[in-house]
Amino acid sequence: MNASWWLAPWSSDLSLSVAALLGGLVVGWAFFYGLLRTVRMLPGSEHPARLLALSLVMRLALLAGAGWLLLQVGGGWVQILLALVGVMLMRLLILRRSLPSTSPAAQPVSRPARSTRS
Repeated sequence: MNASWWLAPWSSDLSLSVAALLGGLVVGWAFFYGLLRTVRMLPGSEHPARLLALSLVMRLALLAGAGWLLLQVGGGWVQILLALVGVMLMRLLILRRSLPSTSPAAQPVSRPARSTRS
């Protein structure tokens, strides 16, 4: 038995794997940036439920369409996994950039008031 049997799906079509990862990043950006924009628009919306539903349908259609396209061009389980990794990486990046920092260095230091007793 060949020891590199598990590498075969990764090396079968490197360009498709790279395209799947990059496509996952693009689709992930569109999905999560669209979610971020929707959430920021909700407080000022006259119909927040309609806005949320429309956003969800559009974002899911984008995700399903990208998955369908990947399967049509011959993507296998490895390429789907790479596309999913790209989507999750973009989720992480958008969350880190959009949420306020909670690190201890970013928090103001509160010091106890000095006693004026002599």
